[in-house]
Amino acid sequence: MTAAVDAALAPLRLPGGPAITVTALPEGPESISAQQDADRVVMPLARRIAADPADAFVIACFSDPGLQTAREVADGR
Repeated sequence: MTAAVDAALAPLRLPGGPAITVTALPEGPESISAQQDADRVVMPLARRIAADPADAFVIACFSDPGLQTAREVADGR
């Protein structure tokens, strides 16, 4: 899925435009198929956002796991 999102965003990578980086969350599950999988994403995602100086983050997952925590962490940076 990560490679597909990266390929879909390729046309938006313009010279002089903002950098667009697509990465997976290595500590997260391979996929989200149960609530436990979604729960396992929250803290690794929070740590990633807290440590990364990016201006924006996109959670490219149907169920948006960790979205509220991501908002809270981003607001606190």
